[in-house]
Amino acid sequence: VLAFLVSSMIMHRMMVQQQFSWSSNSENASNSKKVRFEWERNSNYTSSSSKRNGKSKPRLLIAQYDSGEVASNYHSYAELLKLTSRINRAYARHHNHDYVLARGLYLTHWFQNNPPSRATYNKVAILQHEHIQTHYDRVLLLDSDAMVYRFDLDIATAYNMEDIMLVALRASTGNTTWNVNIGVTLWNLHHPQIQRVLSMWNWKCRRRI
Repeated sequence: VLAFLVSSMIMHRMMVQQQFSWSSNSENASNSKKVRFEWERNSNYTSSSSKRNGKSKPRLLIAQYDSGEVASNYHSYAELLKLTSRINRAYARHHNHDYVLARGLYLTHWFQNNPPSRATYNKVAILQHEHIQTHYDRVLLLDSDAMVYRFDLDIATAYNMEDIMLVALRASTGNTTWNVNIGVTLWNLHHPQIQRVLSMWNWKCRRRI
């Protein structure tokens, strides 16, 4: 399990902000609201090569997301993010990993109200972003209420993911493995099926808008 509670307060660190937007091919879904990527760079990743040297440590990105808005029924998650992001950024600094916070709504309906909860679709935007796919080997996606508490464990090397695309906690018992807790996931960006899975996930998200 990757996310646990932590009892420590970490100092804020200034982050570099960069904006990206995406075009939409869906009839209803649009990307009228930009997703702003707030970066904290702690690594020395200078190569944009698509594959790392087999003997080096996997390049890990720790990512969280937020709608960028404050709503009465979503305010608690915004407050949680203020706490968890500080701890997750501290963990990233401790192990020289980069951290990014994706603010905004990746997918919005062109005439309906767009609740802040639709920020969950930012996960797809993070995983499919060109810069992330070319500069990192793995992405740890964390919901706003999730944090890493074992600073002694480097998640980049904790799992042998050469033949594994996704590490996640199963959300139900039984023989099926598709039903997982999407709040804490670790992705292998070099798995041969990753692009197919992300494309299908993106399509299904757009269908739900």
